[in-house]
Amino acid sequence: MKPMPILLAALTATSAAWAGGQSFVARAKVVGVEPEYRWVRVNHPEQHCWNEPVYVGDDYDDLFPAIVGGAVGGALGHQVGGGRGKDVATVAGAIAGTVIGQRMSGRRHHPRKRYEQRCESENHWVEERERVGYRVRYRFAGRVFSTLMDHRPGKWMDVRVNVHPLD
Repeated sequence: MKPMPILLAALTATSAAWAGGQSFVARAKVVGVEPEYRWVRVNHPEQHCWNEPVYVGDDYDDLFPAIVGGAVGGALGHQVGGGRGKDVATVAGAIAGTVIGQRMSGRRHHPRKRYEQRCESENHWVEERERVGYRVRYRFAGRVFSTLMDHRPGKWMDVRVNVHPLD
């Protein structure tokens, strides 16, 4: 069938639409469909994690022997001497007990090792093709037209024809 008779048949079939408006729907033959793409930058972040050793010891455990040593040394020093000498012996005993307690805690101190997970992210930017639609070519009234559609049409597609008189 020739293109002009198709147009005339479409115009005749929709003459009622012409009376009230300036457009009608007609069928057009699809002659080509190609996907259309654009380039976009996309981030594909990667996270890398590892277990890192951490050494921990209770700080209060380290202070406890020094505090107890100072108290015991002060109590023992208080037992020695009399008068003003008793005060000096108490202070000297407390200092000596603190030093001895601190040294003893240093010999017992064994930090514990545990592992903590550490992570960091790394960005990987890549150029990718993204489909934006389909470039569709169709024949209507003997001419080939082109449009961008979001889906693939079949062998035929509906088109809206607008008619405006020339001045």
